Amino acid sequence: MSGSFIDAMRPLTPGERLAWSAYISLPYEHWRAAREMFRRAHDGWDAQSNLRSFVAHTDATDEKMTASLGTALKALEKERGA
Repeated sequence: MSGSFIDAMRPLTPGERLAWSAYISLPYEHWRAAREMFRRAHDGWDAQSNLRSFVAHTDATDEKMTASLGTALKALEKERGA
């Protein structure tokens, strides 16, 4: 069974490394929403819609943070062959 990297104990792909880096850089109050965002990425959501949903849910406005998350989501999307 396949699972999102956020829930799995296995070697990470390069995109997942970017995602973890972005995740641990987030303020703690955004971690739950970010876990859901990365699960959605695993389930096939496109990067742009997924990031918009995260921003709407968290009211995140930090451009550096959202750029980092967007880069990670795009890498994950590319890795899954979308």
